[in-house]
Amino acid sequence: MIEKLLQELENHLLELKSESLEYQEKIRALLHKRTQAQNPISYFNYSTIIDKEKSGEHTVIGTFHLHNPSTLPLHNPVILLKINSDQPFDFSGKYVFANKPIQNETFFWERIEHKQSGSINEYSFRPVANKIIPPNDTFSFSNFQIRFSNEETGYMHVEGFIYYQEKSDGIASLNSISISY
Repeated sequence: MIEKLLQELENHLLELKSESLEYQEKIRALLHKRTQAQNPISYFNYSTIIDKEKSGEHTVIGTFHLHNPSTLPLHNPVILLKINSDQPFDFSGKYVFANKPIQNETFFWERIEHKQSGSINEYSFRPVANKIIPPNDTFSFSNFQIRFSNEETGYMHVEGFIYYQEKSDGIASLNSISISY
């Protein structure tokens, strides 16, 4: 009788072990699929310089990061910065215009006309040399500046979006830049 119970227990343990291995394999497959399908992320880092003088100028110095956490490369990445402001501003950064000769400096970004960009307050860029963002790599559009006058109160809101060959409808950044002055 005891031997029969031991045999049943052994058989049940073998069944549980087999089920456990099947579940582990299913979890591995789901994790692998999730990692491959993981969307890239983008976000801003920025600092503001606020001038207290009425005739002064405020400055935002920012960097827009694009990170590819998946196991697949991203092809032909484009970043889009949308700036909404009720006051005039000046946007600058280290980029070159498309189809313009590059002079003595090294530019990593090129300003382009993008189908999603429909306003003069929208700025689209693509990498000059690298058309592919490898898995687990980050590209950054560094040290752009937005300057605006302190003569009147106002607001500024900067949103970021990323586009790439595999996802042409775009993905919004994790954060934005919002300033009321």
